[in-house]
Amino acid sequence: MYYISALIETYFVIANNTYQGLSTCNALVRRNEYDEFSLRPGLELQVPLRCACPTAKQAAKGSKYLMTYSIDVGDDILKVGKRFNVNVRNIVEANGFLDENSVLYPFTTILIPLPSEPSNLDTGNENYRKPIRSFSPPPAANASKGKSKRNLYIGSGVATGFVLLLLVVSWVILLALFKKRDRKFPRRSSSHEDILVEIANIDHVPKVFKFKELKHATRNFDSKNRIKGSVYWGGFKGEILAVKMAITDVSREVNMLHKINHFNLIKLCGYCEHKGCFFLVFEYMKNGSLREWLTRTKSRDTISWKKRIQIALDVANGLHYLHSFTKPGYIHKNINSRNILLDSNIRAKIANFSLAKETDTSGTTWELVGTTGYMAPEYVERGSVTSKMDIYAFGVVLLELVTGKDAVIVEESREIMLSAAVA
Repeated sequence: MYYISALIETYFVIANNTYQGLSTCNALVRRNEYDEFSLRPGLELQVPLRCACPTAKQAAKGSKYLMTYSIDVGDDILKVGKRFNVNVRNIVEANGFLDENSVLYPFTTILIPLPSEPSNLDTGNENYRKPIRSFSPPPAANASKGKSKRNLYIGSGVATGFVLLLLVVSWVILLALFKKRDRKFPRRSSSHEDILVEIANIDHVPKVFKFKELKHATRNFDSKNRIKGSVYWGGFKGEILAVKMAITDVSREVNMLHKINHFNLIKLCGYCEHKGCFFLVFEYMKNGSLREWLTRTKSRDTISWKKRIQIALDVANGLHYLHSFTKPGYIHKNINSRNILLDSNIRAKIANFSLAKETDTSGTTWELVGTTGYMAPEYVERGSVTSKMDIYAFGVVLLELVTGKDAVIVEESREIMLSAAVA
């Protein structure tokens, strides 16, 4: 039983602050007749708490108590096990988790099997300094309840008045400071378009390499330096960069890349022209393409959902910048998991802008280019070229991140688009 004593209390505050996560909002709402907007001082609430007794199997393993523990921010099963000197496997079994890597959410509770009764602040581990959060017992109803409430109202009123006075004084001070700054430094008005132009015009001038520098860095384009196809890695004064050979004119791609500047777009470091061949020098991406990363031998990083979500956010941010924060905007036209490269920290960058087109010149075309499995239906059927074709391709990349499969899969000896297979 719990008596509401404060002017502002909600089911969330009672569940997570007063009872430290030992109950939940939903449990309180189900057990009591008051809705969340009708709580007021003096009401009596029933508070269901999570508790349990050891099963016969747990008792056979030496567990005499099941302690209800409230999850804090940053907790995981390994940390909790270490804190109480409890076998992680026992915690997993007591709570029905899949394994020790299951996610624990703050403000929820789990059961800790213990061999002896814990004291209030007993962590089970002398070296662990962080105390267990414990809930305060509900205030007992007594004869002085009316006086306590009156004192509470007075205290709350004084506190509220003080806070309002502090806010007013702070506002006056800030207003005076801003007026003084405006007199010293008049603000220049700038429109949204001006900001876009300013961002898009942050040029970085790529270096013009000599061919002998590329030969020296790649050891004369040795096969041991080949990354894939016509792309090699090379050492340039202690820095590893990627060198891409091309037989077609890359001046349009160079002109575009030196105008864009974003963490999630591959950086062009320089270029070279030698006897009709062109060479582009990019930052080196240690973990290769997203497609390679997904098909690699399953590692902890590869199966990490946190990593996959970060990759998706990186690609989305890169496309958003490309479409909206360059002037003119650009359509990549060939977004796929092989054109998304990963650096040493598994951060994604969009690469290969050879087919990129300015959004100002978008329209229709009957010369279809791109990668099978990623081309938007309106592009295939009507030749419609808009930034939406990049969004469609990004959707296919998301499917690859979720399923781990390629954009084109083989079922019953025939090729099927991944987007159609999961529809």
